[in-house]
Amino acid sequence: MHQQNQFRQISNLNFEQRPAFQNGHNQGHEYAQGKPKLERPEWFLQLNTFGKKCAFQVETSQTKGGWMSVNIESAERENPNDPNNKRYLWTNKTVLQMTKTELPIFAAVMLGFLPSARFDNHDSKFLEVINQGQNFFMKSGGGQGRSLHVAPVPTIEAYMYGTLALTQYCRNFNGLTTETGLQIITKLAAQLSDCGGYKQAQQR
Repeated sequence: MHQQNQFRQISNLNFEQRPAFQNGHNQGHEYAQGKPKLERPEWFLQLNTFGKKCAFQVETSQTKGGWMSVNIESAERENPNDPNNKRYLWTNKTVLQMTKTELPIFAAVMLGFLPSARFDNHDSKFLEVINQGQNFFMKSGGGQGRSLHVAPVPTIEAYMYGTLALTQYCRNFNGLTTETGLQIITKLAAQLSDCGGYKQAQQR
């Protein structure tokens, strides 16, 4: 019943479906690498969560192969002990781009259909997401010279991340609405949960 109510609430949102490749097939993946706003594609969107010690941001991206996805970026705060210093060290950020198979699982976790997930198919880098009820918990790490980044994410912001991942997932399939895409992700989450067919976050 809880999942059905979630589905009704999310599927009633009016998402605008925009074409994935309005200005050419190779437009996209490079825009996550610091392009000026005027040069970004129409579908670009970035969402942020700022914690006491670390910040996370999720933004739309496109792989080199043309698959619409999201990047999850994280960075340390420059001086957590200085309340007047709001700067984060984005020049030394950790970046993970969700693969084709990771994207729907990331959406499922952030929309409350799976309790947690670990994404570690990124050389030495990884991302873990846990739904703790009151909020979500995100942790990223790996990569030479990069620290472990940990931050709580308010539930409202987590669902925004999930909505962003859902809309990107749907853009890969011509004519697929977000309502149908949500049905697919809901069924996928239920089956993966039943058979244990995905990596959960490591409990410590």
